[in-house]
Amino acid sequence: MVVDSARTVSVGTTAEPGDEDKDLIDILTDVFAKLDPIALGVAVGLVCGVGLFLATAILLLRGGEVVGPRLALLGHYLIGYRVAWAGALLGLIEATALGFAIGYGCAWLHNCLMNAYIFLIRRAAETKQRRDLL
Repeated sequence: MVVDSARTVSVGTTAEPGDEDKDLIDILTDVFAKLDPIALGVAVGLVCGVGLFLATAILLLRGGEVVGPRLALLGHYLIGYRVAWAGALLGLIEATALGFAIGYGCAWLHNCLMNAYIFLIRRAAETKQRRDLL
């Protein structure tokens, strides 16, 4: 391990010129990466929609006297959903939209909390730097 007066660099890593001039905000934004709300929303939405469609389709293909009484309870939350092929398609659309909203909201909340955390870290560092100055 090579120890420099300003920082520690592990063996095998290359230090780029100008790294010591890197601002604290740049370092923190590299460490705490932001989530893409649209990408997370699409991913969660597709998993929810396709999952509900497949669950409904499997129950319909299995058949039986009473088909999916517990899954039919989703009709209270998803408008027009029932355990039928038309309900499976409607559930696919509604669950995808609901999953998108949940994923987007979670990514947005994560980004807001990370920004607040970075702000607090920066403020604490500036306070410590001022205290050391005096």
